[in-house]
Amino acid sequence: MNTALSQSLPSARAPRPWVSITAGAALACALAPLLALLSIASWSLALWGPYAAIALALVALVATHRGRGGRVRLMAWLALGTVGVWVLMGVAVGLELLYA
Repeated sequence: MNTALSQSLPSARAPRPWVSITAGAALACALAPLLALLSIASWSLALWGPYAAIALALVALVATHRGRGGRVRLMAWLALGTVGVWVLMGVAVGLELLYA
């Protein structure tokens, strides 16, 4: 008698809801310095937001390491990329101030 499932379980295909929330929060934290530049939020948010974005994005990437949740992985990679852009812009401004 064949007792194997003919279809995979839905939980095996879709990421858990907390993973989606974590990836969204990582993207929001990565974009937090933009709020400080627009004088909507304090600069402490701009300085600490990217650290939280890195931690949350890594959690989302580890939770979806088996290829599930392409959208969630994309949001986590976008968060890491956004933090990378902020770092490069900070380095560029620092070098400009140093050599100008």
